[in-house]
Amino acid sequence: LMKDLVTKVVPDGEDFHLAKKAFNALLFERMYASLTAIRCVGGQYVHRDHKGDANARAPFVIVPAAKQREALQFTFENLYGENAFAFDPALLNHLAPGRWMHWDSDEADFRLDYPIHDQINRFQTISLSLLLNPWTLHRVHDAELKVPAGEDAMTVAEIFQGLRKAIWSELDRPGIEGGAYTERKPFVNSIRRMLQSEHLEVLIQTGLQPAWQGMYPADVAALAWDTLRELAADIDKAVAAGKTLDGYSRAHLRDAR
Repeated sequence: LMKDLVTKVVPDGEDFHLAKKAFNALLFERMYASLTAIRCVGGQYVHRDHKGDANARAPFVIVPAAKQREALQFTFENLYGENAFAFDPALLNHLAPGRWMHWDSDEADFRLDYPIHDQINRFQTISLSLLLNPWTLHRVHDAELKVPAGEDAMTVAEIFQGLRKAIWSELDRPGIEGGAYTERKPFVNSIRRMLQSEHLEVLIQTGLQPAWQGMYPADVAALAWDTLRELAADIDKAVAAGKTLDGYSRAHLRDAR
């Protein structure tokens, strides 16, 4: 739907703010779809059946591991992928502001140009907080004991490893040393740099959470620190190998390290 959006939604003689409203609607739909999927991670079906009811179900049934993984992959592709937010520059330059400010109007914009980085960063930060908040991770951690030993189960370690691979996939890219990177064709693009910084912030906060507060299981803090150590080693390798890294990516990776 993003393709030829301006042509589809802005009639001749109309203001281009209609393109911005349509763009926002589509962007929010992607976010809402991802939030719906994220609910499956650590999810459980809750039933209020009574003992003796026909076909009575257990009060809690863990969402199958395959469904949880499908939800995770959906989120990785739609919110964290390297090209998940690769929009046509011509489209971004047609997202004009609304200029009406009165009752019954939702079109007033104090910033005239479209805040594309801020909008995407908001979506990615919300999704990370939903995946890595204490309640979700506690449910995943507890569910490992609620699924029979012989059956597949989602684990906290799998979530941490999946996020590491999805958010920092550049570090796993072969041939870093031979890349011809520039600020206009960076090793890590600006959307990914924002996402990686947010991910680091969450990992550090999780690892530093005092055990006595009980916000996270001890396993979660250990996994956070383990991920940070792994990232530190991988960043060292990337910076050492990438002698021709662009200025943005080099500064970002050194700062992250």
